Amino acid sequence: MKRISLLTLALAAGFAFAGCSKDDEPAPKSKSELLMAKSWRITASTETVGSKTTDVFSSEEACTKDDLAKFMANGIFIADEGKTKCDPSDSQQFAGNWALTSNDSKLLITVFIAAIEFNVSELSENKLVLTSEDTDGGVTTTTRTTYVGE
Repeated sequence: MKRISLLTLALAAGFAFAGCSKDDEPAPKSKSELLMAKSWRITASTETVGSKTTDVFSSEEACTKDDLAKFMANGIFIADEGKTKCDPSDSQQFAGNWALTSNDSKLLITVFIAAIEFNVSELSENKLVLTSEDTDGGVTTTTRTTYVGE
């Protein structure tokens, strides 16, 4: 009788583990869902010209380091001044538009009349890395900006 009980227990445990299949796991979030899930704050930014890389974030004013970027479901981009404004008379927020392009590898942000396209170098639940290149007079400047999700 003890043998049947142990066999029954082993079978029950086997069925319990079999019920926990990967099919029950949620599907991974799309890049759009990851962008919209959080507000994003810059934590690092560099500019590279040729072989020289400069940390541009460290020289930013403290009032800009708490600024947030928000990506809304309706394609609206919101830039928020954060807790501290550099100029108290500035609006707390201004809006633009955003879209992922090129099979979600590029992020196009349009604010006022300017449109800037970034390469999405990395995007996870808590980290966003955008890069862009600008060539002026034959000299290419690569900007790399890292954000943390809040």
